[in-house]
Amino acid sequence: PWYRLPGDTGYTAGVPVTLNANGGFTWTRKVNRSKTARVYFTVSGVQSTTLVGQAPKVEVTGSRTGTSLLVTATTVNIAPGSTVKPYIKIDGGKAIRGTQLQVAADGTFAWTYIAQKGQQIRVKFNVRGVKSDPIVL
Repeated sequence: PWYRLPGDTGYTAGVPVTLNANGGFTWTRKVNRSKTARVYFTVSGVQSTTLVGQAPKVEVTGSRTGTSLLVTATTVNIAPGSTVKPYIKIDGGKAIRGTQLQVAADGTFAWTYIAQKGQQIRVKFNVRGVKSDPIVL
């Protein structure tokens, strides 16, 4: 494997991996959560296409029906089962942490909240240090 991170001037050789009986392999490298990594592989002098691993992110959309709030989210490059921590501000007050939930197997999660009539709710989510943009409902 050869990998390149943002700011690198070229690719760096990774630790060689061995092909399994089916000709496949697994290669992993920890990357700072805000970085996008590029990697390619060579086997017997033949180079693969360059793969780009996107930086993790959390994208949210929300709706409100009366006092019922629903926020749905999709994640990119965040492991299923990861803990989601909602942070809620009611009418611009101090942020409080809501009940934690988990990222589903398909990379999504849904959060519901019952507000009082007329309350403005601002919520953002933190998943393994990756924060969503806030949403106001």
